[in-house]
Amino acid sequence: MKIVDLRQTSPQWHEFRKGKVTGTRLGEIWAARQYTKDDLVKLFESKKVEFKKSAKKADLELLLNDEDKAVLASQAEKKLEFYQLIADYLAVDRDDENRMDRGLRLEDEAAQAFAKKYKKKLEVVGCCVSDADQRIINSPDRLITPKKAGEYTEAVEIKCLKSALHLQAAIENKIPEEYFTQKIQYFVVNEKLQTLYWVFYDPAIPSLPMHVIVVTRKELGDWPEIMLRFQLAQLKEMDSVLEKLAF
Repeated sequence: MKIVDLRQTSPQWHEFRKGKVTGTRLGEIWAARQYTKDDLVKLFESKKVEFKKSAKKADLELLLNDEDKAVLASQAEKKLEFYQLIADYLAVDRDDENRMDRGLRLEDEAAQAFAKKYKKKLEVVGCCVSDADQRIINSPDRLITPKKAGEYTEAVEIKCLKSALHLQAAIENKIPEEYFTQKIQYFVVNEKLQTLYWVFYDPAIPSLPMHVIVVTRKELGDWPEIMLRFQLAQLKEMDSVLEKLAF
């Protein structure tokens, strides 16, 4: 061990800690997900370890060494701090800017970058309203100009997240679960929509400023119809309550 003589909480101390795993950060990175029997089977198969597939998880765990346990933990779902560590290495400062303010500031820049790369013409609209009920709406970031006027089959959602979240979405190539209903609502409101381009944009990461995930109606299966029925049922219940409360 060596000692680096820096005053704690000083600017130099904070700078030195960037990109390094501290005790606190280790706790934040450490994956909470417990490995399953399937995880054990995959590990043993990759190492060509002989085992009985009919064995219980507890019995298979007896075959694990400390290195195996560390591997299983490292392969578990990554926490956000893991991606912040990567952002530190890329010399990206932590960003505490309000998410909405950041989105408004960078949205046009992101839209232009997307339009240029994908050679799409974009349109800005206020709200889209469902034919099923005018109270079911969606505010798309952009619609893509269609070949046939009025039939919008493509749309764009833009997320300008802080760098750690941007890296997580790009590296895992996954739209965060918190946006699930927002993603579905695009297809609920616009029954002609076939493709949604979900754009992650962060110019603070020059090597990966934009990442796009393409969402199609086909891959969503019955979810748009399920969510439409759910909203119609909720609105019907709301109308019933309001009718009872009307004097």
